[in-house]
Amino acid sequence: MENLKYLKDVMDLEKVIEGLESATDEELKRIDFLNKQLDNKTELNDQLSVQLTETKASLSSLEKELFDTDKKLDQAKQNLSSVTSSQQEEAIQKTISSLEEDSNQKQDTILELLEKIEEIETEISNTQEFIKGVNETISEINEEVTQIKLRNDSKVNDLNKQIDGLLAEVGTRAKDLYLKAKVKNHRSAATFLQGNSCGSCRLTYSAGECSEFNSGKDLILCRGCGRLILPSTLRTL
Repeated sequence: MENLKYLKDVMDLEKVIEGLESATDEELKRIDFLNKQLDNKTELNDQLSVQLTETKASLSSLEKELFDTDKKLDQAKQNLSSVTSSQQEEAIQKTISSLEEDSNQKQDTILELLEKIEEIETEISNTQEFIKGVNETISEINEEVTQIKLRNDSKVNDLNKQIDGLLAEVGTRAKDLYLKAKVKNHRSAATFLQGNSCGSCRLTYSAGECSEFNSGKDLILCRGCGRLILPSTLRTL
């Protein structure tokens, strides 16, 4: 029983390590979040670039169509001066009217495409500015997080050395059981008996078993959660 008290110290150190590792993870999550933001904006920028290319291609094609329509319109107006009958004049007037309507529609669409191109270019500019800013922020935070991780890793390394020293004092069987439990429950390998139950998973044991556990004569891994069950008296030490 005397040496088992060191396992309580080990449990306390494991909690400190867990806190340090959690703090490191939170810092790394900051970078992960920014990287996801960067990926999303980069993907958006790529989509906008494709959209801009397609819109410019549509504009170019429509401008050529407008040129052809206006050319036909000019030719139709010229033809009016050489008509020889009212039927010819009526037919040409209908052609002119149709071409003028087509020309106006194309001009309106061209104006819409020009506005759309301007909007896309503005959005691309904003997106690229965002990407630049995020890249700079990631670079700055990377340096900061690297230093935090190095400090926390150094502290964890020192604490693990302390844990190794404490485990060397508890005896071979207790150490082996603790390390076995640690495989499944990395930072919470041991727990205390509470009443007749495991302090973690609440699995209940017989009064005889609990008496053996509390005396420190019998060490077992909990049949429910796999943790090493320690005497309830160690909790208050």
